[in-house]
Amino acid sequence: MMQQHTNERFQDEHLVLGEGSEGKFFYNRSSSPENIELQELLIKRHEPHAKACQLVSSGIQSISATLHGIISQNKFGPINLIYSNELYCDSPRLFNWLAKSFKINLVSVDVGKPQQIISQFQDKKLLKQVNVLFFESCSNPNGKIFDFSILQKLESLSKSLTTIVDNTWLTETIFNPFSVKQVDYVVSSMTKYYSAGTCIGGYVLARSKNALKHIEEWMIVNGNHVSPFHCELITQQMYSIDERIENSSKLTKRLITEYLSKHPKVLEINHPMISTHPTNTLVSKYFSKVLDEFLVPSVFTFKVKGSKSQILGVLTRVKIIEHKTSFGGKTSRTDPWPEEHDGHTFIRLAIGYEDDYSRVVKGLEEILNAL
Repeated sequence: MMQQHTNERFQDEHLVLGEGSEGKFFYNRSSSPENIELQELLIKRHEPHAKACQLVSSGIQSISATLHGIISQNKFGPINLIYSNELYCDSPRLFNWLAKSFKINLVSVDVGKPQQIISQFQDKKLLKQVNVLFFESCSNPNGKIFDFSILQKLESLSKSLTTIVDNTWLTETIFNPFSVKQVDYVVSSMTKYYSAGTCIGGYVLARSKNALKHIEEWMIVNGNHVSPFHCELITQQMYSIDERIENSSKLTKRLITEYLSKHPKVLEINHPMISTHPTNTLVSKYFSKVLDEFLVPSVFTFKVKGSKSQILGVLTRVKIIEHKTSFGGKTSRTDPWPEEHDGHTFIRLAIGYEDDYSRVVKGLEEILNAL
């Protein structure tokens, strides 16, 4: 019913022309009433520190737009782009493309080793230079949490430090990066949790309106457009985002503690709630609580014996758990791109927000019994 109501609203020219104050109409390419409403909602959810928002067509465009804005603000001068060694695969591809076009020096860091990152910033290549730091608040797919306490030190070692946090896998429901004053930008895909997989989108949030100026200019001159229809879809879904994330968090914790951690064929689990995870202690430091329980991300990997081709043969054959990319959907899924290391394979599992414990366990049993 909700989507039908939205479809009915956007008839004739409503996707092209928006009605503003005093009955005046304006072109919906760069903005629209629905776009503005969604921006205001995102800023409100990141209060009190987020001051400006730019909607974009996808998560990867949120990163691209932010970096292009920073490059422009720096007058196209030399920049060190320091980034986490575990990211969504398209992010490093974007960085390499930008490095070919602009004066960008790329430096990879291990997000799970904060003291090593500090040492790298003390090297002459980064010391007292113009540095841009990019990382995911909780990395995809192995859940490494960045230690935000080192940002003050990294800032002191730089001529200037601009920090961009990709918060896609947590959202502000679990952690608001702007609670750390050294964070300048928060970027995210809205395809996953915000839209509940109903459409593709992204956003850039900035600590100040001035910080967003060059990003907005780049988006406008490049003809960026986010459909008013998609804005309304996401706005509608956002009223249930907290409940959906709380549900998937609760189910994730139960599946790991009661089933996967006890199964003999599961050799390793990569999730920050696991006591042996390299960033486990940061869960209590940064993640939000609901009813005295920490919320946790609902995407993780687990290690099983077998080659990638063998595991894919099983994952594509089973009937209960779907084998396709997760977009924050209702049911749990395994990811089509598992990683193989030394005769073992890491399966990535995304937990659905409306899924049932017994159904997921039956699905995991179907997979593990076939190995």
